Amino acid sequence: MEKKRDFSPAGIARPWESKATNSEANISEPWTDGVIKGLRQGSSFLVLGTNPSASENDRRYIDDQFARIAMMQSEINCLMSAGKEIGALKDLIGYPPYTFSEIYSFYRGAVVSLVQSWEEEGMQTLVDGIKIFPPNSVHECRQAVLYGIGDMEDLSSLESAFLDYFRPVRFAKCFSDAVEEAEGPPRATQFFVQWELTQTEAAFALGVSEDSPEFEAVMDQLESQAQSLRQPPKQRISHRESTLRGRGGL
Repeated sequence: MEKKRDFSPAGIARPWESKATNSEANISEPWTDGVIKGLRQGSSFLVLGTNPSASENDRRYIDDQFARIAMMQSEINCLMSAGKEIGALKDLIGYPPYTFSEIYSFYRGAVVSLVQSWEEEGMQTLVDGIKIFPPNSVHECRQAVLYGIGDMEDLSSLESAFLDYFRPVRFAKCFSDAVEEAEGPPRATQFFVQWELTQTEAAFALGVSEDSPEFEAVMDQLESQAQSLRQPPKQRISHRESTLRGRGGL
């Protein structure tokens, strides 16, 4: 056993002060700290996805969906045609936990078959086992962002059907005209949805229980970000400046 020695000089050592918040103090899972730090950088959304299984095909499918969604968001950012800029969505929809739907194609003449599929099969999300169906009551309504690239008349028809059937409690859209290809047939209108998850669904997607300290810490961070949106603009700037001063930024 190592012999304990005291190499300190005379005087009292500085006391230990933990920088962890109350909800963080009991965290033992390293991933939680990583998620919270990621959310704090730019006040980001928490968007969850899971693999249906450990198979290589399932992992590639989910990776491909996220990659295609990122490409579509980048294209919308560059060629915004209608709706809210992606960077400003937080002011409309806040910070609940989210997931994405799969990417779908849409044709203006296929509205009836589309809404029929929503009613019968729901809209598949990137969290295995969670599909979103049209709500039966106000308590089942969710927040949603509809992203689309294609013909603007198609997107307008899609938006109307989406609002009529899913009746989101808070809604935003991000649309872009499709870039015409020099060769080949015109691109079909494509869309996906950023769906709000309930806390039960978010805990399921994270693989933890709702009453775990890890889940509480992540939800506390999202709630803190949402509270900052309710502050008057001057208070938001003041809070940001004080944070930067605390980090030696100003």
